[in-house]
Amino acid sequence: MSSNAIESQLRACGLQLVEQPAACPTTPTPREAFHLAVGFTTSPSARIPKRSPDATERTTQTWLSHARSTGVIAEDDDTFLVSATIDGPWLRVRLPRPPFSLAPLADPQGDIEFTARSHSGDRICAISTDDGEYWIITHRLGKRG
Repeated sequence: MSSNAIESQLRACGLQLVEQPAACPTTPTPREAFHLAVGFTTSPSARIPKRSPDATERTTQTWLSHARSTGVIAEDDDTFLVSATIDGPWLRVRLPRPPFSLAPLADPQGDIEFTARSHSGDRICAISTDDGEYWIITHRLGKRG
């Protein structure tokens, strides 16, 4: 996916691209964060049936609540890091004033794969689609040495 397509997709969600974060920790990478979030031993923090009424909106609001409560979203400026592709760079984005929706990230089958992390790199809040459900997955990494 081209950088213009990624930026368009993020804007369609209502997210504002702030900058590529040069000063943030480089690990975990988007691939590492995704695998931490959706590993075989992962247990979701919340599950939303994909076929339920307003499932995408409920998923957006549930993700937002978990991302705020776990410290993925910075309290002072509503920013966090996101990677639109598993091999892409982390991009710093800011939440808009409502409305905000993850619906534009859904693929043609309605699946959503979304990984966000805190600026410090130690907290992850992701969405994955598994067995007809949207899973909200939170993960806190141990202290870095």
